[in-house]
Amino acid sequence: MTIQEASQLIAQLKKENESNSEEERMFNEEWIRLLHKAIKEATNEAYAKLQKESIKLWYILTFPEDELGDSINPSATFSEAQKNLESIYEYIGVHDSVIRERVFSELSERMGISYEEIYNKWLSA
Repeated sequence: MTIQEASQLIAQLKKENESNSEEERMFNEEWIRLLHKAIKEATNEAYAKLQKESIKLWYILTFPEDELGDSINPSATFSEAQKNLESIYEYIGVHDSVIRERVFSELSERMGISYEEIYNKWLSA
């Protein structure tokens, strides 16, 4: 069930509660509570995954003072960045060496290899 479907079901249960008996209303309210909980958990998981993978989100949270962070491609992810080292500037959407160095540094930590290895792969591409 998607978040949208769960939200629609909540609306339907609330509408049904207008004419339900007390017992049916209590049953529906328990379902509504469980659906709200499931939506919250799904939203938190999606946000955590986005925060973990999104270069832009990671960058603006880590370097909020750098206004160029807003220019980073919102679709750029760390897993895809390692596949796009040869065209990293085009991939992240910003032609700034400071941002590239910071992304490479974070990428090296995530991959468990040295910054120099990533930098050399980029240079030799």
